[in-house]
Amino acid sequence: MHRILCVEDEPDLRAQIVEEIQDAGYETVEAANGAQGIEAVLQYEPDLIICDITMPVMNGYEMLMALRERYPQYAEIPFVYLSALGERDRVIAGRQLGADEYLTKPIDYEVLLTSIESRLAQMDRINETKRQTLAKLVKTINAPGPGGDEDNGFQSMTVVVIDDGRTDVDEVCRLLALMGHGVVRISGGTNVFDQLDELTPDAVLVSYDSMALGSDQLARVVKMGRGVGFPTILLVPPSFSRMKAYETLGFSEFDEGDTAGSWLDTLD
Repeated sequence: MHRILCVEDEPDLRAQIVEEIQDAGYETVEAANGAQGIEAVLQYEPDLIICDITMPVMNGYEMLMALRERYPQYAEIPFVYLSALGERDRVIAGRQLGADEYLTKPIDYEVLLTSIESRLAQMDRINETKRQTLAKLVKTINAPGPGGDEDNGFQSMTVVVIDDGRTDVDEVCRLLALMGHGVVRISGGTNVFDQLDELTPDAVLVSYDSMALGSDQLARVVKMGRGVGFPTILLVPPSFSRMKAYETLGFSEFDEGDTAGSWLDTLD
């Protein structure tokens, strides 16, 4: 069952929204402001967020900005704004922050539920594509390289590695290259998205310690992969090896103290 977070400061309206969503068959989580909303995201990891804009403590814009800047691992959660502020500049501001939908009050619940259904269906398709691509990645990485006895079924992939030289990913790159995959190493920066678009990779590996790739760019890489269809695999240090948040994005984990073989095992 999909879980939806409703962030709304008016208790009666929040209760009404939650009731409509629950009647449609969804699980719900509630928050009265953006600060509580962030706490709810970290605790419950919702599949979609419905959020008011004008709220005390932390408004809807501030909540979305905080999520994008502090917790890029949640960048792909669909974010739907609900507000009485229907002016064009408000809508544009919400879109620029990365909101997926902008609905105005009074709420048309038929439109709201349709938007929820379409956004979640899109995410399901994306996750299925990601699952299939990761399965392909596992299969091809574990397949014999060129010249092997079972070479007939081998398919070479283009794997892009984003790093700035601070994290030792040489072994991973070497292993992938020996298996016959094309490995391209690039640094983060303003042109990283142009490079990804030009290279059309089958998978992207991102070094967590890559200082050249800011959290906002990481969020954009994940969102780009979500749209195009390549999985984004985060190479994390040992201290983050049990962080559940990365699993929600389909990230695989790489313990830098282990071997590349151990990293490959995490893809199963």
